[in-house]
Amino acid sequence: MELDLFSEWFPNCVKSVSQGEVSRYYRSAYMVINAQWPFAPRDVLMLGAGIDDLEARNRIVIVAHSIPFAGMEPCKLVGADSATNTRALHLPGVAPPGIRVPVHNNSNVVCDIIYTGFEMKMLMPTETRLSFILSVGPKVPHIPQGVLNWMSGKVMWAMLGFMESAAKKATQKDSKYYQRRRERPDVYDLLRQRYNDLLKSKFTREEYAEYVLKNDY
Repeated sequence: MELDLFSEWFPNCVKSVSQGEVSRYYRSAYMVINAQWPFAPRDVLMLGAGIDDLEARNRIVIVAHSIPFAGMEPCKLVGADSATNTRALHLPGVAPPGIRVPVHNNSNVVCDIIYTGFEMKMLMPTETRLSFILSVGPKVPHIPQGVLNWMSGKVMWAMLGFMESAAKKATQKDSKYYQRRRERPDVYDLLRQRYNDLLKSKFTREEYAEYVLKNDY
């Protein structure tokens, strides 16, 4: 939700800036991810959306992929059966209205996020199962795919820990997240109501009374 706070939970994220939005939960972000020396930082231009699937499956799904910077060629996918069987991924010029597509004007390496997604499923009033997938072209030459997969796994496990820590911090009234909830009642009052509605429809009356979110949450 709060793009500029991604650095609180996204490993090595040093910058995250909104590039506009199509709707409340469909937006774009420009991110800078630091890399270990001798590799250059990675730049990502993302387009993502949140999907409310609470009534059917008790879950919220977030999906995203990268889009090309202005003037750049799109990422190419190569078919497994033929090196010539390629197709463009996320064609330029198709960004939805409301999304700003900047020119890439620095020495950072552009990283291609082929697809990524989170599933946040409410199991109990105080328990959420988080699932995460990521397919990325990091543009790191001369390193075996197995090593890259191992490194990616380490980063993803670290991310889950950071997200858990940020979630706990968000409940504290001296946190940045609490302040954002005060500043953006149009967004967070809706989220609070969706949570309370789900709590009321899926759990017992006693659980609802104990865990319902008040206005000043």
